[in-house]
Amino acid sequence: MKTAVPPRRRIPCSVAVPAAILASCLPAVAGPSSASDILALGEHLVQSYAAWAAPIAGPLPAPPIKPRLLRPSRKRDRDPPWPTLTDSQQAFLFSLAASAEETELLFGELFHWFLPAHEMTHWLQRALGLGGDFYTRERMANECAVAFFMESEAEEERLVALYQLLAYALDRLADPVPPGVDPVAYFNLHYYDLAQDPAAYGHFQFRFITDAIARRRSLRLEDLLFGQG
Repeated sequence: MKTAVPPRRRIPCSVAVPAAILASCLPAVAGPSSASDILALGEHLVQSYAAWAAPIAGPLPAPPIKPRLLRPSRKRDRDPPWPTLTDSQQAFLFSLAASAEETELLFGELFHWFLPAHEMTHWLQRALGLGGDFYTRERMANECAVAFFMESEAEEERLVALYQLLAYALDRLADPVPPGVDPVAYFNLHYYDLAQDPAAYGHFQFRFITDAIARRRSLRLEDLLFGQG
C-alpha cells in the first residue's frame, strides 16, 4: 500500500535574507548529535552510496572521505552547533519550521542526512562525465538521493517525514520565478544569482526534493543515469 504524502499547509509568508546567513548556518545545525556523530553518519552514507552505485555505474574513483557538508570547523567540534548561531541566523531558521524542535530536526535531517547523498550524486555525475544544465543536474542529485535512501537504506518513512518538514518550509518561501516564466529556463539563466539568495535557491531545492519524494516508488538509479535525457 502506498504511503500517502500529506498535503502542504499553506502559510502566506516570504523570507529574504543575505545568502551568507544561510550558507554559514545550515551545515552547522546538528540537532542533539555531536560533531563526531554527524561525521560518522556522513562517512557511512558516503561508503553506502558508493557501494550502491558501483554495480550500476561501473568502476568509480574512490569516494570522498568526508562530504563537503560534513567538515565542521575546529570551533564547531568544540561548541554546540545550535547555540553558536547568531540571532539573525536562528530567526531565519525558525521562520521555516513550526517550532524550535522542528527547526533543528529539519536542518539536521536535511544537511546531515539527506544532502550527503545529494552531494554524492554530484560526485557520481562528475565520475561518469554526465552533462546537462544546472536544473537537470540539481534535480537529478535529489532524485538519486531519494532512490538511494529507498533502495539501499530502506528509509521510506524517514523520507516522508522529511517531505512534511520541507513542504512546511517551502510554503514559507516565495516562488522566485516571475509569472509566466519557465522555471527551468529561469533557474539556468539565473543560477549563480540564485545561489547567493538562500530563500530563492532554497525554494528550488526544496521543490526538487519534495517532488522526488512524492515519486519515490518510481525512481531507479539506472533510469536516472542512463534512461532519461
